[in-house]
Amino acid sequence: EFINKNGGFVSPSLEFSEVSRELKTTQNISANTMIMRIPSKCLMTLKRVEQSSIGPSLFKVVNEVDDSELFNKKDDLVLALFLAFVLDTKKRDDVTCEEFVDVQIYLSTLPENNSYNNLPRRWPDDVIQDLLGGTSVFRHVEEEKEGLKNDYSILKESYGNISSSLDYHRFPLFESFDHMLAAVGSRAFDSLGQDGMDAMVPILDLLDHKRGVNEKSDVSYTRSEEDGSILIVSKHDLCNGISPGNTYGAKGNAQLLTRYGFTLEDNIEPDGSSNDVLELSIQQSICNLRTGPKSYTYGCYVKVLELLRDEEEKDYLTTDKTDRGPGDIKSFLDSCEQEDNAIHDFDIYCEMEDDSHDDFENDYDSDKRSDCKAIDRLKDILEQAASGLSFDGNRLHKMRTSTVDRERFCAYLITSELRTIEFYQLAADLILSKLKGKDEVAAEIYGKKDTKYELFMEQARELQSVFFQIRYPN
Repeated sequence: EFINKNGGFVSPSLEFSEVSRELKTTQNISANTMIMRIPSKCLMTLKRVEQSSIGPSLFKVVNEVDDSELFNKKDDLVLALFLAFVLDTKKRDDVTCEEFVDVQIYLSTLPENNSYNNLPRRWPDDVIQDLLGGTSVFRHVEEEKEGLKNDYSILKESYGNISSSLDYHRFPLFESFDHMLAAVGSRAFDSLGQDGMDAMVPILDLLDHKRGVNEKSDVSYTRSEEDGSILIVSKHDLCNGISPGNTYGAKGNAQLLTRYGFTLEDNIEPDGSSNDVLELSIQQSICNLRTGPKSYTYGCYVKVLELLRDEEEKDYLTTDKTDRGPGDIKSFLDSCEQEDNAIHDFDIYCEMEDDSHDDFENDYDSDKRSDCKAIDRLKDILEQAASGLSFDGNRLHKMRTSTVDRERFCAYLITSELRTIEFYQLAADLILSKLKGKDEVAAEIYGKKDTKYELFMEQARELQSVFFQIRYPN
């Protein structure tokens, strides 16, 4: 009704359950069918805030604070404050303000506040330590938890210091601010609003995330150039009784957990690449490791090795790399940082001819010794990362089947991090064995896993191969 009365459209083949807050099909829907058109006036955007009676005051509250003092993005804070104000007005006065009637209707479609309790920043400190200790998420959760409290305190103080059309005592409660910031963070769509701003889109934001192996999004959506409405179309045939899904993007389990409050058991793309990122802190630098084809693994692997080489080796790479031709690691690393062009760049390097390597045989002997030392150090760091995780073995297996959502989601996260650690341990062993002239050891390592890891092993072999093609072309 909210959508329709504002000139939009929702297919009669869709039904919204106020109990489960899910959108389901009530009959079969053919591919390429327009199932929703959400008018621009129904979107929750900064433009909507700006045009409201309280908007200018809220923008001033946030903009009076220096960016460096705030943890969250200012745009998110403005929208969250606006929604929290409307929410509290309804709760406190139990009346419907004519100006905000559409906003209040939209808020009624959002999940209850306690539905966001799977966000780690809401967990007690001892639970965070128990379930996330040693993971890439742990540090970020602590920062986010403190950042939320700090932002609220700063904005409340700012609100009391400005000349506002609103009573200072009506500043939103922390509970409402937390609730709405969680909603904005998990439900806003990038660049779907006016002037390319983010927008919260009623009904569309009810769709769950679908991505990975054997999963695909059920819908596509675009912004109309004519009137700014959001057009949602079925990508393929939809069966009766299903809850259509949408992709939130290629996000790793760490991102999914901290932003949406869930993780995926098998967060792997069809090409075999993983969206999960393992963060390693090496010499005050953060290295993000991913598994997948060489375009995902080689650049970050070489970055780690460069950081682990001793200062003499790094000085050598710095002074000589401009003369080393296509075998230059830094050049290849730079190309790998642009994932869309990484494979193309690799092919270019592999096809180019180079006769300059013969002059560097002694340097390459030194490189091998330096590489062996760095790889041994990397293996130690990976082992420390694995041992530092909150749980593994029997407890990990038990948590993966837990009926408690946050335990199960953390188990999926830890499993993905262990998988990444194991991948780079394997790649290190393969490369190290070949550097030491022990190919039979590499073959033995490759044969240790069962067929379930066939792609996993193939990618580790691929990383070994490209490492020697680029690093040691002779």
